[in-house]
Amino acid sequence: MVSEDRRQHGFSLLELMVVLAIAGAVLGFGYPRLALLTAHYRLEGAARNLALTLQKTRLRAIGEGQCFQVSFDSAGRSFQVAKKVGASPCGASGFTNEGSAQAIDAAGRIAVSATANPVFGPRGGADTTSVVTLTSPTESVRLVAVNAAGRVDVQ
Repeated sequence: MVSEDRRQHGFSLLELMVVLAIAGAVLGFGYPRLALLTAHYRLEGAARNLALTLQKTRLRAIGEGQCFQVSFDSAGRSFQVAKKVGASPCGASGFTNEGSAQAIDAAGRIAVSATANPVFGPRGGADTTSVVTLTSPTESVRLVAVNAAGRVDVQ
């Protein structure tokens, strides 16, 4: 029987070094995968947020009985919502910006390009159909499409 004053408390230096080596190995193997997952989920979130903004803009066009346009800036990696002033038909001119340009993602790492700037009419249809391409730094791609009926889909 060991007396009370000879008991060991805590860990030895060797035990601590083994635990740190195992933790370092796990982190070393897991970090690259975590970085890929982060980029993937950032792209997914940006695509869903853009689709939501397009749908909200379409609903505003219906609710206010006005034309709205969403224009994209590839260099600035952003988009801008604009409202048609006056009762003239929806066209490429006569839009006034609503607020400031919004970034596609908070980190500014997702590239954006669009085939056209979608214009939503007062009945919810899109005068201009568009496919917006979002590309992450890892070259993953998500498409946000607006069809002639004004439907917004994430692909």
